[in-house]
Amino acid sequence: MAGHGPAADSLTDGGSTWSALGHHDYRRYWLGSLASVGGSQAQTIAQGWVVYELTGSALMLGYLGMATAIPSILMMLIGGVVADRYSRRRILIVICLLVTALLLLLCWLDASGELNAWIVIGIAGLISLTTGIEWPTRQSLYPQLIDRRNMVSAVALNSMIWQGTRMSVPALAGLAIAFGETWMVFLGAAAGYLAMVAVLLRLPSDQQQYVRSFPFDEFMEGLSFVFRERLFLYYFLLSYALMLLVVSHHQLMPAFADLLGLDERGYGYLMSATGVGSVLGTLLAPGMRRYLAIGWITVGGAFGTGISVLVFCLITLWIPGRDGFLPAMVTVFVAAVMQSVFLINALSVLQLRVPDALRGRVMGLHGITWNLMPLGALLVGYLTDWVILPLAMMFAIVVFLVIAVMAGTRLVTQEH
Repeated sequence: MAGHGPAADSLTDGGSTWSALGHHDYRRYWLGSLASVGGSQAQTIAQGWVVYELTGSALMLGYLGMATAIPSILMMLIGGVVADRYSRRRILIVICLLVTALLLLLCWLDASGELNAWIVIGIAGLISLTTGIEWPTRQSLYPQLIDRRNMVSAVALNSMIWQGTRMSVPALAGLAIAFGETWMVFLGAAAGYLAMVAVLLRLPSDQQQYVRSFPFDEFMEGLSFVFRERLFLYYFLLSYALMLLVVSHHQLMPAFADLLGLDERGYGYLMSATGVGSVLGTLLAPGMRRYLAIGWITVGGAFGTGISVLVFCLITLWIPGRDGFLPAMVTVFVAAVMQSVFLINALSVLQLRVPDALRGRVMGLHGITWNLMPLGALLVGYLTDWVILPLAMMFAIVVFLVIAVMAGTRLVTQEH
């Protein structure tokens, strides 16, 4: 059965959440990732704020999301093949240097007063092209730095970087915007990527990959694996639907903050509430596997995320203005806990069960998950031409819940 065997055993026998940090090279990689991911989070916050401040349009935020998502999705299809062919360490060095250059350009244009919404969107698209290769390469590199028994720990720690920076960076970026300028945020983001380059240069050279097929055939091999392994297919479907139809509310948070009458600091605190919840979910997720089956945990996390964001939308609809601020923070906090529980357990299963020779391609397909969030924001942004934002978001969530019932029941059956 899908839920048994060495991979399944590793889900409960992987040590503590922190055990992967016992590997010196992984510890270096983790600290470098903390700097670069923090920079990426700051960049996203500042870009969204600049675009909304210049235009006041949820639709323009959707266009920013499209520029962030579509190039990355297309490049991930290529990036997975690249990650399985060449030195993953060298690929990441080149990518981080390119992103640094683009962030410095954004910083200079902002500081000189030459920035407008379309320039921000254009540069976001260029950065997206590079991150499409970055994600599958990152996900393929760190398993080489640890023992297999520490895989769950490494997945949780990598997730903790994203969630922890979501907790701290939005508030810091909001304060920097309030008391300084957005160009300062872009400059700090560039520094984070340079720190990652410094770490990568100190890591040992990874082994050369030996894939010799035609690149399109290599991509199709990875895609066929996902469709052949039904458990992978159901995890992918649930992940795609969750990010497209539910978690897209993150991209639209400036507009939701406006409905609640919040300034940039309030917006930062609202986003930070999701970070706090995500970190808590990251800490809780490994221990939950001792008490519940992995299938029930992941499906429950997905449903919990959808219901929590649905309640958040109702709050912004029924309690507009600052009276809704605290209830809204509570609901996005709970949604973030549930989201982390789902994502960490799902990715742990995938990383443990994918063959290393296919890891880059499968992780490239999985990486599309994160880029569906801004595309979902674009979809909801279009719907706001006919209905108000909370109602548009609620419609998307209802569609997700229908999909989750179908995919979730099959996933639980496959796991058991």
